[in-house]
Amino acid sequence: MVSFPINKKTVFLAAFLATAVLHAGMIWKKSSSPDELSYELKRDNGYYILEASLPIASGPGCLLEVIYSPYHMRKLMRKDADALEILKETPASYELRSVHKNKICLLDTVYRRELLKEKMRVGFELVKCEQKGKVAPQLVSSEGYYEVRPETGGSRLYYYEKTKLETGRWDPRALALVKVVERDTLMFLKKLKKYSEQTACRTPS
Repeated sequence: MVSFPINKKTVFLAAFLATAVLHAGMIWKKSSSPDELSYELKRDNGYYILEASLPIASGPGCLLEVIYSPYHMRKLMRKDADALEILKETPASYELRSVHKNKICLLDTVYRRELLKEKMRVGFELVKCEQKGKVAPQLVSSEGYYEVRPETGGSRLYYYEKTKLETGRWDPRALALVKVVERDTLMFLKKLKKYSEQTACRTPS
């Protein structure tokens, strides 16, 4: 899905969410402490790749349901998108349309999301994209997954996304998105953690 939403107030068209928009060849690593959110942004063979992980004090089954459920995704994304729509829903897949817009640009994407219970994953892939405005590079492709693994005290969530942009090697617009992507990646994953621990998967005391 868009994998995770970028706050519409912070950047016009960074809504390809977990896109790792970095200077060609750079790798940016954050803390890898097992008790913290950690991630790595890198460029590899023309793709921008984001990998992240964080501990969440929620049972694996419940956390997987939160990540996949259209109901929970609406709750998590309701303040970050101008429009949300569920399409072609089945028990194990659906398409999520989200629209992000302002006066100078628009991003309208449809991501297919699939529940893979045997792998404890929710996979996602961009199936349609309408993009207007030139403040950000065109989004060509995006795919990845959320993966939940049990660990002491709950679960560990792993996130992976591989994105391709229609951009030259030194496109300055890509560089301008680095700080936005860093902030909004952390913001959404922390929101997901808090929502799971305190609301959706909270254990009654």
